[in-house]
Amino acid sequence: MKQLIAILAAALTGGTATYVLTRDTAPPREEREANDSYLASLAELRRENQSLKARRNNPEVITVEVPAEEKSEPRPDAAFYLAQLQTLQATDGRTKRRAVHYFESLVDLSVDALPPIEEFLAASQDLEFNLPTEPRPAPRNDDEARRRKYREGEAGRYFRPFPKPDNSFPPTLRLGLLETIAHIGGDSAEQLLLKVLEKTLRGVEVAYLEIALQEIAPDQYLDRILAVTRGILANPPTLAEDASELDRRTKGYLYSILVKHNDRIFVDTAKGLLITEDGSLDGYALSYLRQVLGAEAMPILLAAYKDPRITNEFHKAALRDAALRFIGTSPEADAIFHESVKEGLAKMKKGDMFDFKRYEHIAQPLGALMRDVDEHPVHVIVARRKLLGDVRKQSSDILLQFGFTAMDKRLGEEQKRRQSGDPK
Repeated sequence: MKQLIAILAAALTGGTATYVLTRDTAPPREEREANDSYLASLAELRRENQSLKARRNNPEVITVEVPAEEKSEPRPDAAFYLAQLQTLQATDGRTKRRAVHYFESLVDLSVDALPPIEEFLAASQDLEFNLPTEPRPAPRNDDEARRRKYREGEAGRYFRPFPKPDNSFPPTLRLGLLETIAHIGGDSAEQLLLKVLEKTLRGVEVAYLEIALQEIAPDQYLDRILAVTRGILANPPTLAEDASELDRRTKGYLYSILVKHNDRIFVDTAKGLLITEDGSLDGYALSYLRQVLGAEAMPILLAAYKDPRITNEFHKAALRDAALRFIGTSPEADAIFHESVKEGLAKMKKGDMFDFKRYEHIAQPLGALMRDVDEHPVHVIVARRKLLGDVRKQSSDILLQFGFTAMDKRLGEEQKRRQSGDPK
C-alpha cells in the first residue's frame, strides 16, 4: 500500500513538473501558421454569414424589361377563301386538298361566311374541279357509230342508272359551297339553301339541295323540293353546245329524286314527255315510269311500243326491256314478249345458219324469262314456264332447243324450291 502511494505521488510530481516546463515554451512554427490560417478562415466565414443575413433582410429587386407583344396578322375572312377557291385549277394535283381546306375554313367562320357565299352564288358563277373526260376513240365503222349514237342519246340513258351526287368530293365550286352552307347550319343557312333551291335550274344542284335539306330538316321542305323538281322537268332549260356533263344529265338528277320519293304526281306529265317531237324516246322518263308504276306502267309502255313515231330499233329495244320485266304478271307484257319472239325468229331465218350472232335477235325476250327469277312468287314462275313452252313450239333449231331445256330445268328447280318452302 505504501509502495502504491509512493508511485502515485511520484507520477503526480512528474506530471506537474512537465506542465511547468512545457507551459512557457512557444509552439512550433507550422502549428502557429495552421492556427493562424484556421482563425482567418473562421473570420471570413463569419463576415460572409453576416452579409447573407443582411441581404436576406434587404432583398435586391431586379427589373426585367419585356418587349411589347407584336400584333398578330388578322385572320382571313370569307372573301379571302372564296377568292382562293376561284384560283384553283383542275389540272393541279393539289386542287382537291386545297379546296377542302378552304371549304372547311369557311365552315369555321360559321354564319359570318354566309353573306359572301350568298353574293357569290347570286352571281351564277361556277368552277369545275374535275378534269374533262378524255375523248373516246373514233368508231371503227358505220355500224359501231350508229350503235354508239343511240346508246349515248336520250334513249340510251334508260340502260344506265340515274346519276347521283358525289358524296366524296363536290365536282364544282357551287356544289362545294352548298355543302359548306349545310355544314354551317342554323336558320340562316336553311333560308339560304331554300333561296338557291327556288332560283336554280340545274338538276345536280337540286339533287345536292334535296340531300342537304332532308338531313337538316327531314321532310319539312320535301314538298317544295318535289315541286321545284317537277317544274324544271316540265320546262327544262336549253343547254348550250359546250354544256358540262353535269348539266347534260340534269333530267337524270331530277328524275332520280322523283323515283327516290316514289312521286306519282308527275306521271301524266312524264307520259307526255316519253316520246319527243322528233320521235325520239326519253330514256329517263321511261325509267321513271317503270320504277314508280311497276306493272301499272304497262298500258303506257304498250302504247309507246306501238306508236308509229318509234321506228328506231334501239328505242324499241329500250321499250321492250321495260315491258318484259313484267312478263308472267301482265297480259300486255306477255303480248310484247310473243311479238318480240316472233320478230326475232323471223330475223334468225334470214341470217346465215352458221353465224352465231343470229341468236342475238331472240336473246332479249328469252333473257327476260330468267330475269330476277328468284325474287318472283311461284305463280309468276309457272306463267313464265308456260311462255317458254309456247316459244319452244315455234322453232326446231337444235341449239335453241338445248337452251330451252336448260332454261325450263332452271325454272322448274326454282318452282319446286318455292313450293317446298325452302328459303335458299
